[in-house]
Amino acid sequence: MWTASWAAIRKIAAFKRDEISTDLICWEIEFDERGQPWHVEIHEELDGFQDVVNEALRRKIVDPLWVRLVMQPPFATCWTVIYDASMSRSPEGHSVVG
Repeated sequence: MWTASWAAIRKIAAFKRDEISTDLICWEIEFDERGQPWHVEIHEELDGFQDVVNEALRRKIVDPLWVRLVMQPPFATCWTVIYDASMSRSPEGHSVVG
């Protein structure tokens, strides 16, 4: 289990992992807390993934159509940065938990 401030998010990339017969939707979230950069990868099969996605949508830090950017074509990684703090306003308050 990990916890981080939403304000510490520097970048979110969405992508797919080829699982042979299916694709796994993933997010790589980059943080910088007090000058200490780190990242975590979460995916759609983890408990809490949809909660993180929903909160990011509620905070309007990712586009509601982000998943369309990574869904096609099948079995391709489709690495896409869906949030970059250097190009957007930073999310505020509370914590991201995974």
